[in-house]
Amino acid sequence: MPTINEIHPQAMDLADLAFSARREGDEAKAKELFLEALMLERQAALLLPPSEDSEPSRSVLFRSAASLAYNAGDLEETERLVANGLAGYPPPEIRAELMEIFERSDFNRHLHWRNDLLARLEARLEVEENMISRLEALQMTEENVLRDREAYAHRTAVGRAKIVWNYGSLVTLLTTAVGILILTTTPFKERPQPVVWRYILWVLIVNCSSLGIIHAVYYSFFPRPARSLEDKITQKTEV
Repeated sequence: MPTINEIHPQAMDLADLAFSARREGDEAKAKELFLEALMLERQAALLLPPSEDSEPSRSVLFRSAASLAYNAGDLEETERLVANGLAGYPPPEIRAELMEIFERSDFNRHLHWRNDLLARLEARLEVEENMISRLEALQMTEENVLRDREAYAHRTAVGRAKIVWNYGSLVTLLTTAVGILILTTTPFKERPQPVVWRYILWVLIVNCSSLGIIHAVYYSFFPRPARSLEDKITQKTEV
């Protein structure tokens, strides 16, 4: 069975290679070497029982293993090794070093958690911005459709109003022409006065009725422009 004196130097050699790879910028190789060194250093630390006779060697080995785990990026393993080191009887200075490693690991854990939270919030914000953009596009489309409908209704109303207006004008002209024709072709003495006055009254009624029909038909297809926001809401509600 390998002894501590055999395992610990191998772990330190791998740790030196890992730091060299990190200085050269090869982070993947450095992490792999740190993990290999961690396995050996943890194996060496577990060979010692948690007793006073094992100190300070036991706490030093756990401190070294925790440091290797921290450099490898395994924060959970770092905290477990720190807890194992503190579970024995470490000297005050080794205890302080173990607590320092734990605080750095805890800080990085919260930092990673915050970065993940920010990433999720940014993704959610991007989704909400896309939804807002789509809603704005949809609203613009609805406004265009409503504008087209209003323009079509306006053209239709104007066209129908012109037709009714022409019809009313034609009726007015015909009744006026018939009246002039009757009055000019009938001698004055032969004109029955009640009939003439009834005819004139009938002409006025027909003309006023035609104008009233024009007015009613026009505003039934082409509503009056709203003077305020409340009038607009009322018109939309009626439609």
